[in-house]
Amino acid sequence: MNRGRYVIIEIMRQVWKKQCGERGRLDGAVHAGRGIKEPAGVQIFRHFMGFLPRLRRGCRQFGLENWPETGRAWRINFAQSNLLCMKLPRAIAFGIIMWILIFVILSIIMFTPTLKDKTLAQNIIFWILLIPVTLFAAKWYFKQDAPSVKKGFWLGIIGLLSASVLDLIITIPLFIAQGRSYAVALQEFYGNWMTWVGLLEFVLLCVVAGYEFDKTFTKHESKHE
Repeated sequence: MNRGRYVIIEIMRQVWKKQCGERGRLDGAVHAGRGIKEPAGVQIFRHFMGFLPRLRRGCRQFGLENWPETGRAWRINFAQSNLLCMKLPRAIAFGIIMWILIFVILSIIMFTPTLKDKTLAQNIIFWILLIPVTLFAAKWYFKQDAPSVKKGFWLGIIGLLSASVLDLIITIPLFIAQGRSYAVALQEFYGNWMTWVGLLEFVLLCVVAGYEFDKTFTKHESKHE
């Protein structure tokens, strides 16, 4: 490691000498007779290469000799420990059910004569109706899976991804595009702040559902013990 570092630095020295003349110096001092300093890139590279041994010593001190592999294993274990605790087919079905219910609710709201062309009013009503609908659907999921805050969060994420796939396949090309390009429709759909409010509310409601149903579930289990 050290030998390779010094070889690279020596190569850069020779290149710099060839450009500035045999009297060129790379010790940070001004080049004799020309007023040329060592390039900033060479200085940065030298400091960086000098930092690597200290980084390796620090990793060994904290038991992180193989920290890239350790980090990768940690990410894999994190994903497995959180996703495998979920009933994935049921969580995906939850997302599909929510997409269908939201589609029906939005269709009714948009075709209500008094709410026509009132986008903000339509979304406010939708956000209010989303509360009982999400809690009801989440309760259906938690009938076969012990509720918790963590599971509520992952239920929201999985449901959101499932519904987003249906939006990309059905909603955007068939209802948003309306003769325009798919890219324009996609930007219009996800560029609207009201859409993101609804998505965030959906995930938060799933977390709340996991928390509330967990309290009910815990009390119910304690009574039977």
